[in-house]
Amino acid sequence: MAQVKDKAIGLMGITSEVDSKLLHDCFELEPYDNLLKPEFMDAVNKRKDHLLEETRKEAEEQRQYELKRLKEETMRCNIIA
Repeated sequence: MAQVKDKAIGLMGITSEVDSKLLHDCFELEPYDNLLKPEFMDAVNKRKDHLLEETRKEAEEQRQYELKRLKEETMRCNIIA
């Protein structure tokens, strides 16, 4: 307990049991590596980066496919016209 002039101004409850899910739900813990060990967070970040890169590659392949399909359709229209 904290006191100023015989008045309680603060109280801190401390426990060894931490509900990390509750903390994660209530606070932004990413700057603190989500309260996980650095080695684990490094692995998580590498996996996340890998998944983002895969998603980017798939989106680029889809864009290239759509461009090719559009070009073929345009050529067909030009032949008909």
